[in-house]
Amino acid sequence: MTGTITNDVVITAAVSADPAVPLKSTAAGTVNRIFITQGATVAQGDVIFNVKVPIERDPADSVDAEGKPKPAIFRYEDVEAPIAGTLSSLSVIEGQELAVGAAAGNVAPPSFSVSGSLEPAQQYRLLNRPGEASVTITGGPVSYTHLRAHETRGNL
Repeated sequence: MTGTITNDVVITAAVSADPAVPLKSTAAGTVNRIFITQGATVAQGDVIFNVKVPIERDPADSVDAEGKPKPAIFRYEDVEAPIAGTLSSLSVIEGQELAVGAAAGNVAPPSFSVSGSLEPAQQYRLLNRPGEASVTITGGPVSYTHLRAHETRGNL
C-alpha cells in the first residue's frame, strides 16, 4: 500500500497592507496641472501631474532685435505613477514650486502581506521549507489570520 503523507502547520499571523511607494517630482519647476486626484486608481505610468520647467536662454538670445526681452520658454515634465494601485496621497497643488525628487504623494499597491512566526516545535515538524501556504481569514477583515503551511513528504 502506498500513499502520500501531508503535514499541515497552523500559524497565527498578521495581515498588513504592502507599503505605499513614494511619488516624487522628476524636475525642478512649478506644478502646472494635476490630472489625477487623490483616491483614484492608477496604472503604472499614468501621468499624475506635470511640472513646468523654465528653459534658460543663451544671454545673446534673450532680447529681440528691438532690445526687448524675449518671452520665457518652458518644457513640461510628467510625473508618473511608479506602480499600479491607489493614489493614497497627493501633497502638491497647482502653482507650487518643486525641487527635483521632492515628495509629492504616495501610491498604495493593491496587495497585502501575511507574516507569522513558527514555534520551535512547529519547525521540527517540517522536514523542508514548505513550497506553498494558504491563508484563511475567519470572520471578515481583521488584522490577524491563520496561515497553513503545507508540506508533502512523499510515499508510504
